[in-house]
Amino acid sequence: MTMSAAQAQAATDAFYAAAVSRSVRMPSVQVSSGGLYNLTMPNAGYGRFLMLTFVGTISCSSGATVTTVTATSRSPWNIINSVNFTDYAGLQRISAVSGATLNQRRRILTPDFSTELYYPGQGADKPTQADYFAFSIPTQTASTVTTAPVVFTLLVPFSALYNSVRGSFPFTVPNGQSVVQFSILPQQTMLASGATADPDNVVAIAYTAGATTTVSFSGTIYPTYYYYDAPAGVPTPVSEISEVYELVTVNDTSNLLGGNTKQFILQTGRTYLRIFQHLVMQGAEELSANLLSVAFKVDASTPVLDEWIQSYVNRLAQHYGQMPGIGELVWDFSAHPWTPDSYGSLETDLTILGTANNGSPTYLKTTRECLYVSQQAPNLVQSGSAA
Repeated sequence: MTMSAAQAQAATDAFYAAAVSRSVRMPSVQVSSGGLYNLTMPNAGYGRFLMLTFVGTISCSSGATVTTVTATSRSPWNIINSVNFTDYAGLQRISAVSGATLNQRRRILTPDFSTELYYPGQGADKPTQADYFAFSIPTQTASTVTTAPVVFTLLVPFSALYNSVRGSFPFTVPNGQSVVQFSILPQQTMLASGATADPDNVVAIAYTAGATTTVSFSGTIYPTYYYYDAPAGVPTPVSEISEVYELVTVNDTSNLLGGNTKQFILQTGRTYLRIFQHLVMQGAEELSANLLSVAFKVDASTPVLDEWIQSYVNRLAQHYGQMPGIGELVWDFSAHPWTPDSYGSLETDLTILGTANNGSPTYLKTTRECLYVSQQAPNLVQSGSAA
């Protein structure tokens, strides 16, 4: 029997009235540079998010010539090179999202909290508690391995909103497995010579020619799964989980030339909540050095937002209470999402300054945060509620 919209909403209201927030402390995992790891999620409740805390060390092994090594703007979160999440029906809900992008998302959603704990370089606002955040490049010593502590936390979302299950699903199928997979940057990609290193894929940059220094990471991941649980007999929140929450990153290197307008056209058939972008032009990330203006357009010709880059940055600072990260752009429509019936096409237009360089590395990473209807979603609802 198919529910009416009113019945589905009534079931959802009943679910939230009875549901309680719970968590499961999952086994810790030893990790190191170049590793690929799978976390099988508990068969419990309706997933909200996974909290991953990394506690370890960063090691620098120097040769006879000591080099100057500095951290890139996206470290230490880019130590997590890629995060993927696949549910037990085979739907990939998170795809190729870096730890740095997850941190970018979290700073936007919780600016007061995350500015202190997850964004270094904020002077007096930076915490001193090593339990929350610690990162620095070890002091270099000739022919010696030096180390420094690394502590940071990432939030892997399973639903569109922190305190809801919208776009999530019941993790309760006894014989089903939902898996979060993540990779650690390999040692050889953690160091680059010169100032044109790829900030997404390099943790530290060496500026002294001829020096031989390698950087590696090792430590322990402490995962905790957070979910909503409801007593037996409480209706399934059908209106919340009839859509699939999706977080997907696409890397684009086309048409990134000085003087051009870079268009990125978003996939149709989605309800768009937020778009996160990271622009790099020959290793340079400063938006005012790379862009003249930015725009968000609907149906190819109608600008919803059309701003000089200085206006854009200051609008975000006023709205979120902090400046965006270097090279980072965000388009936040969560208050009034773009639904599939409200647009024919959506795109971001970035007008590149004529003076911007496009040597390697040059790319635009775009991460879409959205909802969509899948033919497999009803099966997830039925399987979960029956379990």
